[in-house]
Amino acid sequence: MEDNIKDMSLSELEGFVETRVWRLMIKAALDAVSSKMEANNQIDPFKDPTTICRNQGYIEGLNFLIDYPAVLKEQVEYERKKEEKEEKKDG
Repeated sequence: MEDNIKDMSLSELEGFVETRVWRLMIKAALDAVSSKMEANNQIDPFKDPTTICRNQGYIEGLNFLIDYPAVLKEQVEYERKKEEKEEKKDG
């Protein structure tokens, strides 16, 4: 069975982000982002630019994860509105 955004309900998504597991994952991600940002503040950009770039990529990846439920919510709402418009047009 293929998962699809159209099959997701907003209440399902909201329920997920309210779970303790999600909150713990977000806390861990935020702690890791903070750690990488602190590390970047202490790295000499002329001596070790590669580490700074890697840390920035790590931070960007975790920010994507943290923001993903909000992105999914927008996509679900968009798909719902799109379907409603199509139903009104056809109906």
